[in-house]
Amino acid sequence: MSGTVYDLSTLESVAGAEIVFTRDDGEPVATVSASDGTFEADIAKAGSWTVSVKSAHHRPGQVVDIDPPYRQRDEDERRAVVSNLTDGDLIPAPLTLKRSASKARVDFVVVPRRWP
Repeated sequence: MSGTVYDLSTLESVAGAEIVFTRDDGEPVATVSASDGTFEADIAKAGSWTVSVKSAHHRPGQVVDIDPPYRQRDEDERRAVVSNLTDGDLIPAPLTLKRSASKARVDFVVVPRRWP
C-alpha cells in the first residue's frame, strides 16, 4: 500500500501524519508520512481493513480522495466539502484492496482544524 497524505485546504502534502491500517482480525499496521507526504505500508490483501489518519494540525480522521480528485477542484468546492463534514464523516474508513493488484495506491486527504 502506498499513497500521499495532503491537506484539503492548501493541497500541500502533509509530513508526519500517522496512518493506521486495522484489519478486522489482526494487529494494526502503522506508518508515518514522509516529508513529501508519501507513505508505504506492507498490508495483506486478505480481510477487511479500515484506515485512520492523524496529524497534529488537522481534524482526526480523513476523507478518501474521490474522482475527480480534490486537487482538481477549486477552493470554493473544497471549502464546501469542509462546511458539510461532520466528525462522523471522518471516522476510520473501510478500505478494499484488489487481490489482482500487486500494489495498491490510495491518497488520503486531511481536513484542517481551521480553513487558512
